[in-house]
Amino acid sequence: MLTPDGGTHLMGFRHGVAAAVTSYARQRRLLTATDPDVGTDQIGEGLTAVVAAVVGRIVRRTRQN
Repeated sequence: MLTPDGGTHLMGFRHGVAAAVTSYARQRRLLTATDPDVGTDQIGEGLTAVVAAVVGRIVRRTRQN
């Protein structure tokens, strides 16, 4: 699915997971300050996730012509 900014939700999800893995690895000292961040190409293969989203209040906007 394309986003208004020209990307995809899948790309955003992959980058978010990579950032979370990098943060976790740095906190646990699995990566040092000089090590590069974990890239999406390094963790994407075989990754499976279940994502649940709860929307509290749905706001519908209509286009007026």
